[in-house]
Amino acid sequence: MDPSTYKTHTTTTRGFTYAYHRTPTQDKTKPTLVLLHGFPSSAWDWQHVVAHFAPLGYGLIVPDMLGYGRTDKPTDPAAYVGSKLAQDIVDIMDAEGVQQAVIIGHDWGSRVASRIANLHPQRVRALAFLAVGYVPPNPDFDPAKLAAFVKATYGREFFGYWGFFAQPGADKVIEQNVRPQSFSLSPTLYMDLDMLLAVIFALIDSFLSLFFPNPPELWIDHVGPAGKAKEWVESNRLSDPPAYFTSEVKEHYKQALLAGGLAAPLCYYTVNTKGLNAEDDKLVPLEAYDLPFPIFFGAAKKDFISLPSAALASLQRHAKGALTVKEFEADHWLTLSHPAELNAALEEWVGGPIATHTPHAMSSTTSPTTTTYTLASLAYTKLILHALKHPHTPANGVLLGTVSRSSTNANVNVDVAITDAVPLLHHWTSLSPMMEIGLELARGHAAARKLEVVGYYQAAEHLHQNKHGHGHGHGHGHEAALAPVGERVAGMLREACGEAVALVIDGDRIGETDTDGHAQAHPLIVRLHVTSSEPLTNSPLPSRTSPPRPRAPRPGARSRCPPPDSASTHTPTLTLTLAPDLLARTLRLAREHGLQRLLGDFDDHLEDVSVDWLGNGRVGEVLGEVGV
Repeated sequence: MDPSTYKTHTTTTRGFTYAYHRTPTQDKTKPTLVLLHGFPSSAWDWQHVVAHFAPLGYGLIVPDMLGYGRTDKPTDPAAYVGSKLAQDIVDIMDAEGVQQAVIIGHDWGSRVASRIANLHPQRVRALAFLAVGYVPPNPDFDPAKLAAFVKATYGREFFGYWGFFAQPGADKVIEQNVRPQSFSLSPTLYMDLDMLLAVIFALIDSFLSLFFPNPPELWIDHVGPAGKAKEWVESNRLSDPPAYFTSEVKEHYKQALLAGGLAAPLCYYTVNTKGLNAEDDKLVPLEAYDLPFPIFFGAAKKDFISLPSAALASLQRHAKGALTVKEFEADHWLTLSHPAELNAALEEWVGGPIATHTPHAMSSTTSPTTTTYTLASLAYTKLILHALKHPHTPANGVLLGTVSRSSTNANVNVDVAITDAVPLLHHWTSLSPMMEIGLELARGHAAARKLEVVGYYQAAEHLHQNKHGHGHGHGHGHEAALAPVGERVAGMLREACGEAVALVIDGDRIGETDTDGHAQAHPLIVRLHVTSSEPLTNSPLPSRTSPPRPRAPRPGARSRCPPPDSASTHTPTLTLTLAPDLLARTLRLAREHGLQRLLGDFDDHLEDVSVDWLGNGRVGEVLGEVGV
């Protein structure tokens, strides 16, 4: 890049000096691009992008991120939390008079881009993620739990190298490792220094040959598993470089890493393993997790650590603007290996979805719609068992079923048959990536059975304490609302299935009996249509002191949710097609035989991979034996 565009900025609000390349906008119709690199890189990684977009009139801000290049290099991991790195970039934008920009991140730069979007959305015109996708806030992040899940799900480790990078002294292992035994500062000083430099350069060569892999599959065996990256570097192993990693590129990385050292760059890993980023993520409000911008994702198909499928799953949940996905036959370093393809894709995107972006609008219909929900015995029993197993925690899960639509004259009829339930979590405090992973696996399980995820349930709600409730009792008139995280999950489900329903189990009433000592007949579920937090009907299912006869779907009270537009109406109803003694039998199976202990959820699976949380086949067998 042109050295004349390199400048420094010394007025970040926390006092750090940043070095960056700056090209002012030459065409006022075109935005400024802010390019954020990752590990172990510098602004130099973006040279091909800069060379392409600068002549086209785009503005550019390309910093050496904190810890790299000519930017300050603090070695306190707390300096690298997401909110502070995001603020640093906003400070640079302020200094350059840039109010809004297209933020483009690669590797750890994608995490910084994510936090800018979460905490400074007014500064974002659009977002692009390369190789690593959107990183949503995760205040419950647990490296050990993530590692266990990845191993159980994919059959191999992905992030074992984090442990090495977070170890004290890892920078020295990478930079120099073991010096020759004969080294001493004595008559052979110059010879010994030459030997030392040779060792240092050899170790850097080994590190670079691993992190710029040839073949890309090298990462499967030598980066993902715990201990393997350290073993590779300490043994000075080498591989032939990929074609894009020319001698010029290699020399740049070698000199840059040796000049600045790795103690500061490795803080991008330590800040996660020490839980500092998780704590920092608590600053992000739940409503800021979604991304209401045009988004580009450059998928590196040969990246065997940052899997494109995982990145896409997160983006598809959180992207509320237009999502553009471009696949590249590249490993992790697509900015170096596929510059022409990447530049063409980014130019098309910047000139398309960004230029034509309008606020997302809800689709509407002018036809009256009636949606009928039918809850089958198996689904009902599983969610009751989940609530019984964890009576004091907010257990939750998803509902599976089928959706069919028909039209009668000007009316649209939608029938949702809820046939099964998949228990998710009983340890949860936020919409974390762990929950999102569980949701994604549940979707795959449903698809394999030709079902859809049609709803959500949440147990252990104390409805008389709920801010939307109006007293606690057995009768009509007490309402329910999901907790904020529950509303968020339910809303996500509705984006995929517009008729998704949410069910809330009143934890205070599980197992209550009527005046004759019999189990109450299905008073536990208060249903919500997830167009909002308002109830589907004005009251929960009525308590019954005598067995009801099976009945056909009946018209229910009109939803109090606002319709999509003034010309449309929506009437949801929910019908129980259950045996009258089902609740009593379920409670008896729980009390006398401990059936709830056989039920496993995703949390249980993370502790013991043998737990069949998706199917819960053993529970199904027992219920089949007793006629459920």
